[in-house]
Amino acid sequence: MSNQAKKVEFWNNQLIELHTYDKEIYMTQIMADVNDLFIIQRPVNNNNTFMPVTDGFPITVYFHDQQQGLCTFDSTICLYKNKLAVVRPAMDAIKKAHRRRFFRVPVETEVSLSTLPADNQEAEPYGTYVTHDLSGGGLSFLCPHKLEEGELVAGSLQLDTARSRKSIAFTGKIINNVKIRNKRYKVSLEFTEVKEAVRSDIIRFCNFKQIELRNKLRNYSLE
Repeated sequence: MSNQAKKVEFWNNQLIELHTYDKEIYMTQIMADVNDLFIIQRPVNNNNTFMPVTDGFPITVYFHDQQQGLCTFDSTICLYKNKLAVVRPAMDAIKKAHRRRFFRVPVETEVSLSTLPADNQEAEPYGTYVTHDLSGGGLSFLCPHKLEEGELVAGSLQLDTARSRKSIAFTGKIINNVKIRNKRYKVSLEFTEVKEAVRSDIIRFCNFKQIELRNKLRNYSLE
């Protein structure tokens, strides 16, 4: 067993991404580790659509490890006592993900948006919102109304931890609007212009939030 494999850790409530062979991406959480199976919540994609699941369905799993960063392994989904489960991999089957991937993390932080100003024109503010999730590639937030899909916007994102406060600027594009409860919309935004140093700050912030969640929950077990 490699040293890398020994360091990989799984924990209850850990976020994981499931990728299908047709390149659909779904988010879920590990709820328990039973008989070499990870019991998971029903996976859902960015449009709030549940993953269609059959026993033995093949998937590729991505997750963030504190020591190794983004890691991946191939597995299958199965049914265990009427619950969905992912077959736990052998430790030497877990690989560090080398291709560029941005792992989405549920994070509530402030984001302010405005129109992208044209020449000799001032930007018009859209408003300030609270993020629903965040990654190095973009974010989503809840909004009382739709925003125009495909529109470019200027934004400011607040990255606050117990040790630091930082506001970063970006340009993004509205990707889609998904209607959810209480007549609100989950609006997805993709970063189109962001300095790589700034993107690294965002990724570090997401990783910090993952570790923070792990440390809060590591002494609790969900059955």
